[in-house]
Amino acid sequence: MKRLLSYLKPHIWTMTIATFLVLLIIVVELYRPIIIGDAIDLYINGAYADAMESIQNGVYISAEELELIKNECFQGILYAAGLYFLMLIAGFILNVVDTWMLQKMGQKIIFTMREEVFAHIHSLSLNFFNTTPVGKLVTRVSNDTEAINELFTNILVKLFKNIVKIIGYAVVMLSIDVKMALVAFAFMPIVAILTFVFRYLSRKAYQITRNKITDLNTFLSEHISGMKLIQIFAR
Repeated sequence: MKRLLSYLKPHIWTMTIATFLVLLIIVVELYRPIIIGDAIDLYINGAYADAMESIQNGVYISAEELELIKNECFQGILYAAGLYFLMLIAGFILNVVDTWMLQKMGQKIIFTMREEVFAHIHSLSLNFFNTTPVGKLVTRVSNDTEAINELFTNILVKLFKNIVKIIGYAVVMLSIDVKMALVAFAFMPIVAILTFVFRYLSRKAYQITRNKITDLNTFLSEHISGMKLIQIFAR
């Protein structure tokens, strides 16, 4: 991992800006549920609901006052909807810019990595090529480096984003209702155990998949590229 992360050094500013954008995206995502909660508490279950409950309890409220309360609540809901829509647009724009920067950075890193792998292949002895199938070399240069591309464009950023988001949600939940938050947190050990089990199983499956892809490319390369040579010998 230390060796892989060394490829980030030339792109440290891009990664810094991308990290800042991720923090803004998290703020937007954390604020959206708060907008919905406020709309429900203040306007849907707010003054108008209280007024209707008062009328049912025998308190007199004129039709004009009721209509005024209703309009105010409706205006509040419209305001909350508009604010929520703006948060969606802001989140979309931030995600697009962040993804574009990370993909561009990832492609540059993979280009550098492929050049290094290709240069290393050129430095190997002829005996190595006699014993190593071409398909395996092609897989190392193209498919395996492309898999590493996911590390720089998705995994690192998503890991950071999810950690900050979990902490942010925890803080918001505790600030709203400590008891309900603790009830929700009680399930975290179960989630952690399931995550570790899944990671163990998926890692094994991923290694098998990479080996199978290598074998498949080796088989295709040897049989298809060698077809012309076999036909020549047959003639």
